[in-house]
Amino acid sequence: MTETSTQIPIPPDIFWPLSGILALGLAGLLAYAVISASSSRYRSPPWEKWSPLALSLAAVFALLWTGLLALTIVSAYSGAWEILHPDDTRTGPLGGFGIGALLAALLGAPFVIWGTYLKHRTVRLQQEGQITDRINKAVEQLGAEKTLKLPRDEGGSVERTAPNIEVRVGAILSLERIAQDSTALDGGRDHVRVMEILCAYLRENARAANLTPTELPFERKRPRIDLQLAATVIKRRSEAQQAIEAGQRYRLDLREVDFDGFDLSKGAFRGALMWRCRFEGSDLSNADFSGARLENCLLNHAFLISTRLHGVRLDRAVLNHPRNKFNLFEFNLEGADARGISVMAADLTAVRNLGVGGMTIIGSKDTILSDELERYRTFANIKGEARRIADEKGDAEAVRQIDFELEGNPFTIWFKDNSNYVSASFAVEDLFRSLGLTGWPFADPPIKPL
Repeated sequence: MTETSTQIPIPPDIFWPLSGILALGLAGLLAYAVISASSSRYRSPPWEKWSPLALSLAAVFALLWTGLLALTIVSAYSGAWEILHPDDTRTGPLGGFGIGALLAALLGAPFVIWGTYLKHRTVRLQQEGQITDRINKAVEQLGAEKTLKLPRDEGGSVERTAPNIEVRVGAILSLERIAQDSTALDGGRDHVRVMEILCAYLRENARAANLTPTELPFERKRPRIDLQLAATVIKRRSEAQQAIEAGQRYRLDLREVDFDGFDLSKGAFRGALMWRCRFEGSDLSNADFSGARLENCLLNHAFLISTRLHGVRLDRAVLNHPRNKFNLFEFNLEGADARGISVMAADLTAVRNLGVGGMTIIGSKDTILSDELERYRTFANIKGEARRIADEKGDAEAVRQIDFELEGNPFTIWFKDNSNYVSASFAVEDLFRSLGLTGWPFADPPIKPL
């Protein structure tokens, strides 16, 4: 008797190359779908921003995945052949559904990971929507007002609206929490937005009406609670929050704000834009104003103990009143850490002492100094000219002697013309550069080092 068997046109050992071709075709279709989806969502495919290493890893992963797809097809076909033809030994090296199931699981792993990513992205989008809602709600509360009934002299009462301080305080604290959460969870994407809101709140609700100095006797003002809290939230930003701002070259925009009587001590105000602000009676002790722009500011009666003033622009600032009428605590910058400041056209008639250790200052012909400081400046000017002559003559001993006499004098660098000359700005940049005060926040775009 002749044994007969049913033959399938494509046996397992021949199916190897065909399965490879099929796998490449399926992988090509999948790649086309991914490229189409990416091109429709982004202006350019996201992998254009990938590094060479990331592109190499992606290519290796694509090849491995295509190979797994081919192995899965071969294994599944071999397993089906075994069931239909138990007496045929041509099952291929992967025969059976066991290995096929394993390969199918490996093949499906990227899809499982992709599904998990999509779920995570959905949850993240929901969280971002919640943060946006929280910001919108807090902004609405910043404008909260309440109605007050005030008595009239002739009897009865009249209704007036006033800021609802309690609600506004809650809104400011909510914004601070949002900025902190954003810094910790999503790299600070909403932190700068919150700072912009708080700065705008201060600019609109504490606007400096004028820069006229308060005559003596002087009494320190007490700022409104919500305004002081907004300034406090800004000044106590963490180092991580400040690093985010520096990375984005973001500067606090606090121009034309009335900070009279505010407590800004220990505050972080690096690179802040604060020109035309009032600081009468403000506590600026131990605060960092490095690289800040304080042009045209009023600083009478301010506290500047251990205030960091590296690379600060105090051009046209006013410091012409002592801290009290008896002149017992006259205004001075001796307690400040002032390594490189510009006082072009500033009025410093209340400043009696700039200190003798490490301070470097640059002013101009139209800078107004007190009598004491003017004597220091005149002395530095005379000695500077004598040093130039001695240097031309090659008299090294005279040069050393003059340098010794000028040691600690803050007026060794001085712009001889008025501040409105274009070259005045270059003189300030040269001073900052010589002191290593380059880049952000001292200049934007940065000053190139020597």
